Amino acid sequence: LKKEFSKIDEMNTINECADYTFQNSEIGRLNYTAVMRYFQTGEMEYTDEFLGIYKKFIKAGAMFSFSWNAMIKELNINPDLVLIYNGSLSSEAFVVDYCINKKVTYVTHECFYGANSWMYRVNGDVMNLTWDDKWDEFSKNELTEEQRIKATEFMGGFRRGEKYHIRYNNEFPLSEIFKKDEFVVLFTNLNFDTAVLGRNPVFSSMYAWIEEVIEYWNINEIQTKLVIRVHPAEGKNISVTKDTVKTRVGHLIEQSKNIYLYDSLDEVNSYSLIENMKFSLVYASTIGVETALMGKVFIVAGNAHYRYKSFSLFHENKEDYFKEIEKQLNRKNPSNPNPEDALKYAYFLFFMCIKKLDGL
Repeated sequence: LKKEFSKIDEMNTINECADYTFQNSEIGRLNYTAVMRYFQTGEMEYTDEFLGIYKKFIKAGAMFSFSWNAMIKELNINPDLVLIYNGSLSSEAFVVDYCINKKVTYVTHECFYGANSWMYRVNGDVMNLTWDDKWDEFSKNELTEEQRIKATEFMGGFRRGEKYHIRYNNEFPLSEIFKKDEFVVLFTNLNFDTAVLGRNPVFSSMYAWIEEVIEYWNINEIQTKLVIRVHPAEGKNISVTKDTVKTRVGHLIEQSKNIYLYDSLDEVNSYSLIENMKFSLVYASTIGVETALMGKVFIVAGNAHYRYKSFSLFHENKEDYFKEIEKQLNRKNPSNPNPEDALKYAYFLFFMCIKKLDGL
């Protein structure tokens, strides 16, 4: 390991770190997102500070790899089953990679949406939040009345602030600015959430998405107002976001006539915006499902688990994405999603896939 550590110390770039391998494991790649998570940002920065932390993660990864392989050799076993928390970052990602290469069954698991919740996935990434085989079967049937009531009550809890340790959306009246004119809302995500981190199917990052939407609005001189609603958890969580949306794109908005930004702690209610908006742009948060439940159109840009569902609009390239925005802007009477489809999916996700536990 001393020889490996010396080799790591000599690395001078982020790309060298990303390409680092040890004992046939891509330690650099497996720790890439962990560095962004450490800095609570959605993009890797090519700075000395990021490089220094990346090297520490790689050293820790090499030590874990060495220890893991020594343990397996000493015990002379190949596990039948491995249970891994999350599975996306550093040592967890190494274990998942090991299981895939050795054809060992593994289970990734996480808590999700509040205390006493648990979800898992066999031989897959739990934070993808997709159980397509189960959904294909479940979606064939209509919800029972009991299921509809449970799903409606549960989803209403988000608006009432019952699903988290804090209330993200308090009741505030809609600004007079938006009572007369049409507007579109862009809802951001927490950029370091592992459900989003490194999962960018269309744009290079969430920030790139926001910047390109702002540019689209400005270049085309869109008269419909654009409201950027920053995820309230940026400023309300116990661990607040360091790399904020306002810091990254605030200067672009200041130069725009028709774009407004509501920061995480500003007095605005997301659900009031949804009720009065023309349509919305979302990256990957649950606000998309909630939007459909309220009968409004939304366009997905990120790796949202619901992006291919009937109540969602998603395109796999930028050209079609912006054509969809143009189409929705020009529609006088948009074809709104069926709230029943979203309610069925909500029941499936929160009652079939995510388990509620007692006593923890």
